[in-house]
Amino acid sequence: MIRGTILITLLFTVFHVNAASRVGKSAPRRGVLFQAEWKHPLVIDFPRILCEKNDYIRSCFHVQESDCRSIVKSQVELCVKEVQVPKTFANERQEVYWAEKVGRCVGNHFETDQARVKKKDWQCRDIKKWL
Repeated sequence: MIRGTILITLLFTVFHVNAASRVGKSAPRRGVLFQAEWKHPLVIDFPRILCEKNDYIRSCFHVQESDCRSIVKSQVELCVKEVQVPKTFANERQEVYWAEKVGRCVGNHFETDQARVKKKDWQCRDIKKWL
């Protein structure tokens, strides 16, 4: 499924950068990671990164930065519930797996919900330009 592919790629990048910085700054995790801690970088960083001025969303949708951030943040919250993210994670593999599911959900919701304000420009029709 191509719809949402660009957003998913960006979401993975952000998730892995945050996971790497968390691992680099602290001792290896012992025990479980709770959903609230896992979700925090998604809710904070995804809207900031996905809504930058010259990136896909702001370039291909008629949406202001503040509106974009609000939409992405609410979609992350919605998707955490919609895909039924577990309350705890035992390892990084689980964290990445569920981040992928949330990322797909956010990407699909954004593309569908904002289709009416998507630009018809050639660069917005060619997904390869943004990957």
